[in-house]
Amino acid sequence: MTSSCLWVLAASATLALTACAPEARVVQAAPNPDASLSAPLPSSTTAPVTLPPVAALPKGPVPSPTHSGTGAGLEAPSLELPLATALEPLARGLPELAPFYDRLEELRAGRRLTPVRVLWLGDSHTAADFMTEKVRARLFEVAGDGGPGFISLGLDAYRHGAARVEKFGKWRHQPILPAQRTRVLDGVFGYAGQRTIPLAGAEARVELRTKRVGEDMRWTLLTRLEPGDALEVVLDGQTTIVRAHELVEIGGQSDSFVAPATASFVLRHRAGDPQVFGVVVESVRPGAVLDTVGINGARVATPLAWGPQQYQARVRQRQPDLAVLAYGTNEAFDNTAPEKYADHYRELVGRLRAAVPDLSCWVIGAPDAATRDGRSVSRLAPLLLVQQSVARELGCAFTSAQALMGGSGGFQSWLTASPPLARGDRIHLSILGYQTLGQDLALALLPRARVQPALSPEQP
Repeated sequence: MTSSCLWVLAASATLALTACAPEARVVQAAPNPDASLSAPLPSSTTAPVTLPPVAALPKGPVPSPTHSGTGAGLEAPSLELPLATALEPLARGLPELAPFYDRLEELRAGRRLTPVRVLWLGDSHTAADFMTEKVRARLFEVAGDGGPGFISLGLDAYRHGAARVEKFGKWRHQPILPAQRTRVLDGVFGYAGQRTIPLAGAEARVELRTKRVGEDMRWTLLTRLEPGDALEVVLDGQTTIVRAHELVEIGGQSDSFVAPATASFVLRHRAGDPQVFGVVVESVRPGAVLDTVGINGARVATPLAWGPQQYQARVRQRQPDLAVLAYGTNEAFDNTAPEKYADHYRELVGRLRAAVPDLSCWVIGAPDAATRDGRSVSRLAPLLLVQQSVARELGCAFTSAQALMGGSGGFQSWLTASPPLARGDRIHLSILGYQTLGQDLALALLPRARVQPALSPEQP
């Protein structure tokens, strides 16, 4: 697909840098252990699936350090158990995701020590987080706010719905074309397929959009550092110098910090050529977390170009409970036979489940896209059937975004709606359109439960 997503909102706030900072304390971080084409396609399908049982959970809370270089912030049990509250009943919209729903129930009941995490992989429809933030908000409603999850640092025109992210100075980006499907450089691009390298004087700042007074957050910085590289982290008035771990870890290192949710996170270049993959932000009290990992122009084959060992190591650290694969728009403009994409789904799901064997999976079929005369792009119909078929084969749930838009020709209806739900490029949606589609996907995953009204004493 030649179209680019230039509409993504860039941060416009201006930061006044202070002339002085608290004296830095140097930390040598510790290593990380260890149907026919003419038939209408339904928006979702149900197929039986058998996945391994949920692993037994550790008992009792485990304290979290203020700063740790062990990578524990990605996988260690949280400091406090969630509060069991009178939440609405959990309605299971996609039966194939039974293990995922079971874990949500454990979290809601206060029996789970770790967050329930969703890894959402996708293309430009995912990248700006307008669609996925609606799903994240629904997860928060039913299972509690576990924090923003994964956030990229140092990227241009980057947006996250739960955090304000800014960058200053010069940053190098690798790969230059992150959506490509062939191996680039050494293939080590972390959890989201991109790495950034701050130059002298460069800085990134993250501030949570929701100020949670009295709550602590765990910030886990994901990097790859060589001897001589150094980064400065400023969090809640404390400055820490992060250097390379003594032992080389597959895919890079993780350094965790705990601070009040009201604190801003600042990352600065200190020395060398440090590679930054991003930061994970989660509440110390476990809740639901959705990691948005979208790349403009990406296809389902894009993650297959990332070094498999390093990528699986990062996925294993995050331990997602559900992987969402939201691709298809760019494939609809390729010349590859649609049936060949099934192998890409098989390989990607295979890699993810090699890292997390009991991982649930949700394939979201491509949204509608239109030709100049308003008809749907012709390759979408066979592509959606392939996505539906391979999802069933892999024991994944399937939902057609095109069907949620009204089926074939839906894009034109969204384009002419008032206000418009789609953009004139005939590929992308408007912000309101993405929010609408995200709300529909959220309710496909977590429908609102129908609560029966209590009978009055006079009623039979």
